[in-house]
Amino acid sequence: MADWGWTVNPLEQALKDYLSIRRSLGFRLRLSATSLRNFVAFLQAEGTSYITTELALRWATQPTKAQPATWAWRLGMVRRFAIWHSATETRTEIPPARLLPHRYRRKTPHLYSDEEIERLLRRTQLLPSCKGLRANTFTTLFGLLVATGMRVNEALSLDRQDVELDLGILHIRRTKFGKSRHVPLHPSTVDALKKHAGARDRIVPAPRTPAFFISERGSRSFPASVAADLAAMRSSVSSPSTPMLPSRPARRSSGRKSPRMYFATPPPWTCFNMASIAP
Repeated sequence: MADWGWTVNPLEQALKDYLSIRRSLGFRLRLSATSLRNFVAFLQAEGTSYITTELALRWATQPTKAQPATWAWRLGMVRRFAIWHSATETRTEIPPARLLPHRYRRKTPHLYSDEEIERLLRRTQLLPSCKGLRANTFTTLFGLLVATGMRVNEALSLDRQDVELDLGILHIRRTKFGKSRHVPLHPSTVDALKKHAGARDRIVPAPRTPAFFISERGSRSFPASVAADLAAMRSSVSSPSTPMLPSRPARRSSGRKSPRMYFATPPPWTCFNMASIAP
């Protein structure tokens, strides 16, 4: 019984404990936490205080228009929670591992040719802009992806302190699996970043964020909007029948990393010259 006189639902408390333990082990569980809370609310609406396979399956397949891989992911998330919860609630039913065996299959990545890279970067220079920063930002951003092989999220997560232009090094923080790393830069890449930083500071002298890449409003650029613009530009420089990655916006709440851009002849940082595409 809580201090204010209401009873704490055992399933809700169990979920809080489960999420706390998983997060202490380094898992972010942003999307999973929201989904599992919805699952617990679903069980409560069904009038049950413990997990059953039938209800777990019904909840997992609730989005009738979702892909089978999404159903399998939702059920797998519940199954992991059920395994943990079964240690304290003996009535808990653990859904079989292969009850929904579908898995997400990655699309075959398209390898950008040198010509496609050139057309894409030239296209970024034509982006409409109220203040003149948007085209500059996209050209520099995509040029940096080409030169370093970074993920879109990694580039957009850069703060000014992470871009050490005097040393020619980027500090990539909180990457995949929570690790960090340093990325050396070619002198031409350093020059392009310096030019962009100068234009950015002139156009937006008082930004609201420490981010290196910002919008014209002074806020950090969001992966979803960048992915949408990339998709639009990609369609204008490639054949309609050519599948090119990344093909979907980055997920905002799951914590999963955005995809990389793939190149037929990835230009190593030691030789790629960003001066050829600098804004």
